[in-house]
Amino acid sequence: MPKIDLIQSALQRALQPRHLQVLDESHMHSRGQETHYKAVIVSDEFAGLNAVKRHQRAYAAMGDLMQQVHALALHTYTPAEWAELPGVGPYTAAAITSISFDAPAACVDGNVVRILVPVTAEDAVVDEGLAILAKAASELLSDTNATIPRLRPAL
Repeated sequence: MPKIDLIQSALQRALQPRHLQVLDESHMHSRGQETHYKAVIVSDEFAGLNAVKRHQRAYAAMGDLMQQVHALALHTYTPAEWAELPGVGPYTAAAITSISFDAPAACVDGNVVRILVPVTAEDAVVDEGLAILAKAASELLSDTNATIPRLRPAL
């Protein structure tokens, strides 16, 4: 199994991330000898931890694999921090969670709001409408009795 897959599996098992991306950057350092990696990890496990403690968790998750890696650049975020990154935002963060991890996430974008706000609350502005609809969608997803229909994948 390629080392990148071993790294991804170890981090996935230990940190249960909402988003995980592991990149092999060895070509920029050591002529492709599988020694340099970068990991972007979004996990609830990082809540309340500083950067050093987060990195220690990731290194511990790697275990003996760390002996086979020369460099591991870590970019660690809580889900709230991830959603606040420029260019990510709540919709993209939820979409990544839903698509990449097949986990329920309330993906409500501006287009949904622009259609539904005039129908549901004439005086509401789009930002308020987005917050209201995102909260409602999250509440629906957290309802353990709710049945969420699964769509057929596109052909």
